[in-house]
Amino acid sequence: TLGALIAAQIMAAIERDLPQVRGDIAAGRFAGVTQWRRDKIWQAASRHSIGELIEKSTGEALNPQYFLNHLERRYLN
Repeated sequence: TLGALIAAQIMAAIERDLPQVRGDIAAGRFAGVTQWRRDKIWQAASRHSIGELIEKSTGEALNPQYFLNHLERRYLN
């Protein structure tokens, strides 16, 4: 779905900006993810279209490769 494509790209951007995020999430620490989403998504959501918001928050237009990477990591590794 479109939501899964967007989520995969946003998570890749979060991992790029917060390299320790997987460990933080595993340990139940969500402050970094919450702050990232607050700064990059929630504060700008009402001012931009979805396409613009994805590009501004992740640095590129919606790219299905992030979803393919997610599927490979989840099901093939």
